[in-house]
Amino acid sequence: SRRIDLASSVISLSTITAVAAAVGFPGTAVRSAVRRSTCAVVCRRVRRFRVSIGRVGRDSVGRFIRHGGSRIDKEMPDDGGPLRCSAPAVASAAAFTRWFLRRSKPAAPPPSALTGARAALQILLRAPVLSVELTGSPSGEFIRDYLLARRRGVRSNLYAQSVLSIPPIGAPMLNGRRFHAARTNITRAHYEGITCRELPESERPRVLRELNQPGSLLERTVDRWWVAERPDRSAAGVALATADQKWALLNLLVAPRYAARYLLHTHMVFSLRASGVRYLTHRGPSALVMSPGLLYLQARLGYGIVNLRLAPGRLAGSPAVA
Repeated sequence: SRRIDLASSVISLSTITAVAAAVGFPGTAVRSAVRRSTCAVVCRRVRRFRVSIGRVGRDSVGRFIRHGGSRIDKEMPDDGGPLRCSAPAVASAAAFTRWFLRRSKPAAPPPSALTGARAALQILLRAPVLSVELTGSPSGEFIRDYLLARRRGVRSNLYAQSVLSIPPIGAPMLNGRRFHAARTNITRAHYEGITCRELPESERPRVLRELNQPGSLLERTVDRWWVAERPDRSAAGVALATADQKWALLNLLVAPRYAARYLLHTHMVFSLRASGVRYLTHRGPSALVMSPGLLYLQARLGYGIVNLRLAPGRLAGSPAVA
């Protein structure tokens, strides 16, 4: 096996370990592979796909990352906003990461492992950084604890996260060609007679039973609930979100039909906007390991990929209310 000299690279061992842990790869395995400096360690981990790696000299890892930056830079918005979930680089990075971490057993190898790896590193290291400002309320502390939770020693909930920027009241929503699928599904849901409303506490057990959701969700006291209903008042979907003053965390959105899912999400976003919430993130995996279906849905709803940074201190005031 040919050796890779990473000691002289511009990328430090701690950076490589943090990046790998952020997408769910054990940091200890990365450190061991780098210290032993053999391609055999990597090839055994990705034995389903043969990758030929030549000798790597000084600054080659840096050139490897910078070379892929031009593609992502072209896909970055001019205003410095989040990277769209629909960007080709995101799809390439997610396909590679899911395959590499074996998140989906039947997943086929990506068309280009090197291109996918380069895109994943670029997203983790160069995605826009968004500051998260929270209050000291129970809702704010709940979101704070979730974002600061560690996985294998790394706060992975802060890296490559899907966030929806909610426009202020009066600004248009779901306008433009990229939201055509969302508008079509919302129109279809209205045609089917589906309506949405905020769900009072007394009706929550019935909705959970109709949707086959666990009753343990009733213990969540900091969440706001929304329900999508058919014309006969039976539940077509339910959504739970923890709303603070500026930020909200989507904990659950269940709707068997796509049309109801789009309508319920849009109704929830309008409710949060009326309460003053500006950003909505979700409880779930990083965009780099997200399932293709969920990544597609978030792309059609306007989510973007950012790295989060928790602002020091607490905001004054109370969380958003209905």
